[in-house]
Amino acid sequence: IMLDKLVEYAKEIGVKKLWLVARAPDFFKNYGFNIVNRENAPNVFGCFNCEQYGNECKPEVMVFNL
Repeated sequence: IMLDKLVEYAKEIGVKKLWLVARAPDFFKNYGFNIVNRENAPNVFGCFNCEQYGNECKPEVMVFNL
């Protein structure tokens, strides 16, 4: 329900894409998000600088086109 509300609000204010870094990408794939290469994502995700990134944590960068 929260994700539905976020998408609804994003559309209302004119957002064209929602970006996220997912530790559970299958959940977001089922919603319609697509995995993209990190290089093709905006450089706003702090997790890429985290010491756990790529070691214990292997998230996927995802986008949802509205």
